[in-house]
Amino acid sequence: MINFAVVGSGSVFTPELVLKLADNAEKMGEMTLRFMDIDLPRQHVLAGFCRRLLKSHSQGSKLTIVECENLEDSLTKADFVLLQLRQGGIDARIEDEKLGRKYNLPFTETISICGFATFLRTYYEFEKIGTAILKHAPDAWILNFTNPAGQLSETLYGMGIKNVIGVCNGFMGAKWDIEHYLNIKEGSYLMNWRGLNHLTIVDGVYNSGRNRIGELLDALPEKHNHFDKSALKSVGAILNPYLAHYLNHGQRAKEQGPDDLSLRNASDKVTDNVKRDKLRSETVKEIDAVLLEEYKTADAVPKTLSKRGGFGYSSAVVNIIKAICLDEGSVHYAVVKNGSCLPSLPADAFVEVPILVNNSGAFPIVTEDLPAFIKSLAVSIKDYERVLIKAAKERDKNGMMISMMTHPLMNSFKIAGPLLEECLEINRAYLPE
Repeated sequence: MINFAVVGSGSVFTPELVLKLADNAEKMGEMTLRFMDIDLPRQHVLAGFCRRLLKSHSQGSKLTIVECENLEDSLTKADFVLLQLRQGGIDARIEDEKLGRKYNLPFTETISICGFATFLRTYYEFEKIGTAILKHAPDAWILNFTNPAGQLSETLYGMGIKNVIGVCNGFMGAKWDIEHYLNIKEGSYLMNWRGLNHLTIVDGVYNSGRNRIGELLDALPEKHNHFDKSALKSVGAILNPYLAHYLNHGQRAKEQGPDDLSLRNASDKVTDNVKRDKLRSETVKEIDAVLLEEYKTADAVPKTLSKRGGFGYSSAVVNIIKAICLDEGSVHYAVVKNGSCLPSLPADAFVEVPILVNNSGAFPIVTEDLPAFIKSLAVSIKDYERVLIKAAKERDKNGMMISMMTHPLMNSFKIAGPLLEECLEINRAYLPE
């Protein structure tokens, strides 16, 4: 019997997770999934829907779902703890993105002020979760797909939790590119995917005894992941789309647009009569509302789920779980402790790289250091993450300001001062005094 604690079980992605586990139950055996969410009515909707899904699955009888009302009960005998919560819910994310617009910063869920605010309010919840894990499930594997996944996984490790793996689905886009444009099969190549979470590059695709990155770049369309093909060829790499917020920051900020029209440049020629584009978080809120209504009565996963940006996370999570349980020794792409994998970054920093996974653990595959064009950015972002972790731990407001000044998109005293004050005020309910 394999025991799972699913913390944040009210996530709209939980049904996908449950089905992926069921797909592998024939080899992995019986499983108990203990659901825990602070929103109990939402948890109940998801648990009911997942039970209906399992009834029609050929291996569904091997999975048992147990609803828990507190974290400690969910951790009972846990072999795996799956963290997929969103502290503050989608409304908090909307407020984050409004700040990004107001201060004319390039932003998304883990970038600039959005990443800062998301981490800060989630950090204090992770303090409680980490303490509970150390007490009730100290030997469990922790798979964290709560954003910002790298920074929060490093936080858990810093608390003394050793078996921590951060999971992101970002590598799936690069895999699709490789398999589609080079016409090669999954498992027949290794991609040199490396960097930090949401700050990764691929400058190596090793197949048939050679690096085929040049062929791949030649085959790409003229625009790829917000970058011109010519730019990608000049650096010899595919870039994570999140990197556009740093490497095309002026364009991204202009495209997203500030909330306060007075902050726009005069050249933008906007008027009060121009309707702003909807925030991504506002769209996500609408999609989630539709999904939750569908989940109340549905017997199959609705097509609506494919509209959510995190669709596919569960495949990455379950593939790693299976590799551990079955001692596969297979290659995956995830966020783990660096060691000597990327020499430019601290050994205990969490990085996103190819990993070899078996029942002894997850081991980063040493490839080569980051190339010069991305190295300094990765170093500065990792410095920012670590300064902010320390400031959050010490309840140090001045340290939080220093972390902002370390971040390449927020390092202006004119912006950082009022931005920090607004961020703390908006998130007061999730922060200690």
